[in-house]
Amino acid sequence: MRIVLFDGIMEMHVVFSLARALRQRGHVVSVTGKLAGGYTFIEDEADRSRVTTAIERVRDFGPDAVLVFRPASLPFDLLRQLREATQVTAGRLVAWLSDDPVLWKLSYGPVLDFYDVILHCGGRKLLEFYEEKHGRPTGVNFPFWTDSVAFPYVYGRYPAETDAVFLGNVSDRIRRQRYFELGQLNLSLRIHGKIGDDYHRLFGGYLDTTEEIVDAGSRARVAINIPQYFTDHLGQNTWFDGLGDLGHFQVPSRVVQYAAMGLPVVSLEPGCDAGGIPEVLKAADRNQLEERVRQIIESESAVDLSLAIRERFLRDYSAGARALALENILESEEWRRLDAGERAEWFASFDGTQVDAAVVAEARSGSLAPRVSIRGIGRTAEELQRLHLESEVRAARGCTVAVIGDGWGDHVSTARIVTRALGRLGHDVLEVSPRIQPELFRPDPFSEFAGLVDVDSITAQNGSPVDVVICTGDRFLPVRKGGPTVGSARLPVIVHGINSGGYDNRLGRLISAADAATMTSEPAADEWRARGFSSVRHVPDLMDRDFCKLFLMQSNRPQRVAVLAQRAPHITVWGGIASWVPGEVDRFIIDEERTQSHGLGRVARAVNGLIVFALSDPSRPGRMPNRLLGHALFGGGLVVLPRNDSVPSALRSGVNCLVAGSPDEAHRKITRLSRTPEALEAVRAAGVRHACTEFAAEERIQLLLEEFVN
Repeated sequence: MRIVLFDGIMEMHVVFSLARALRQRGHVVSVTGKLAGGYTFIEDEADRSRVTTAIERVRDFGPDAVLVFRPASLPFDLLRQLREATQVTAGRLVAWLSDDPVLWKLSYGPVLDFYDVILHCGGRKLLEFYEEKHGRPTGVNFPFWTDSVAFPYVYGRYPAETDAVFLGNVSDRIRRQRYFELGQLNLSLRIHGKIGDDYHRLFGGYLDTTEEIVDAGSRARVAINIPQYFTDHLGQNTWFDGLGDLGHFQVPSRVVQYAAMGLPVVSLEPGCDAGGIPEVLKAADRNQLEERVRQIIESESAVDLSLAIRERFLRDYSAGARALALENILESEEWRRLDAGERAEWFASFDGTQVDAAVVAEARSGSLAPRVSIRGIGRTAEELQRLHLESEVRAARGCTVAVIGDGWGDHVSTARIVTRALGRLGHDVLEVSPRIQPELFRPDPFSEFAGLVDVDSITAQNGSPVDVVICTGDRFLPVRKGGPTVGSARLPVIVHGINSGGYDNRLGRLISAADAATMTSEPAADEWRARGFSSVRHVPDLMDRDFCKLFLMQSNRPQRVAVLAQRAPHITVWGGIASWVPGEVDRFIIDEERTQSHGLGRVARAVNGLIVFALSDPSRPGRMPNRLLGHALFGGGLVVLPRNDSVPSALRSGVNCLVAGSPDEAHRKITRLSRTPEALEAVRAAGVRHACTEFAAEERIQLLLEEFVN
């Protein structure tokens, strides 16, 4: 079958693991990725544009089935478009309700009748509720899942740091009681999630990636679950009459993750309702929970419990099991003849053991691997650095490139990095600036730009033909004497390194004047493309081989920590770094260092530390990472980024960097990673590898040129 997995939830491993299992079963699968967020129907124009574009791709794909992971992304008009796109090939439209039944009033119930099949997350009482409200059986229980690629078996891989671990948030009104329940346990315990005020000092750091979750799971003896009770929603906009009678989430995502990793689980469930994973030990109160945790820790049968819950996961809660179930429900209407109790247990009739094993085997060969993995890096950080510098790239044919910009005295300005990269590629470079060629510039009548640049006059000024123009940054607007269509041999213009985020008419004017435009902000580039500007792409602030050469000329790595910031005030929020970092702290302030002699060498020295904090740059509008992020990653130290919207999507905490919300959290994560040198070295090497691909100036600039120069 041809199957589309439409949109996604926060736990994207759910989507990707199902895609792997379906592909292993021989299906052709298209994954849209996460399109929007929130639990009420989308209204934002950019969100709607992304969803509309995804619907058009569904139409072109011609699916037999579309599985929607977030009904809130499809208000009635967009849902109707998706249904029409699906019906072109008589495909079936399916929805999975991951927050069932909490969002019934807000975004599940109103659109339920527009789907062919509903995959619920809950037992008999929940299915009876839907049948009563909607007058018919609406679907089956289809609880959370994952696979052994995202969450391998890791029980006992490393010496335990804690008796117990809890994955989940404990900060808001609905979940806050969990914190105090956990805080009163006489156990060595770590909470990984949003925590709020930490009176009992239980915070172990927020886990930003599946890799970090796996690492934390491999260092705990027992996992704790405290389910979310629906009565806690009283007074919230999610509340409706009857919600409290439906109990609690039977199998939260955290429990499936615990089971996949092989962690014995104890769940605090007063009343000990039936349902859920049989191998999860239930406790009626805190005392019993603490007692059962201690029994597992002190028991010789802990490994048997681990293997038993892992076996249950493979059989009933793996992506392989869900792939088999999805095939069945798309091909058969037999489920409609079952009562609510039978539909609640229907999912357990599909054994995913062999499917999951096959997916793991294929993933190890690389074909179904996740986007980034810490395993199999192979080379050390130092080897990767040397190989990158030795792999000189040269253009097949040199050309003449006019580079328009400013900041020529700044060793890490966009204009200066581009000109150095072009020189190494073998191109001739003509530097164009208002200080050197004022006759090429004229004032902008709307005062939106520092000047308008007559690109058609550059060739005449140069005395020989120019093959392409690269206008760096967003201060100057390239214009043509006779308008955009003068001549048959139109001089290509690339605007490179736009640092502004978000959509506005000024940038629309700039981007429309160019044949291609690059933006350093990934979210901003996504938004412009969603609005129909297909010429826009994301290219981060780059680093070139001149820097790499200077870096490798250093004889050793000092025992110090580097803090990189655009301006000194940006360090304020991270002012506590020096209080716990051993040894010297080297602060590199880009605005203060840029005019010094030998500045590029100073950058090389700054990023040559054991740990490098690359602070985001709020001086640039939009969600911007540090301009020297690529340089820091190439340096091979452990790069730490502040947790905010500026973290690029390809940088994954615990894989090629660390992400933290405070110096204290960074300290916890660094300490944990440092206890296993092989994991630390893998992160360092992955960071260098990422810098040598995504941030390599010569390769990225040459790819841009090849679009316009034969």
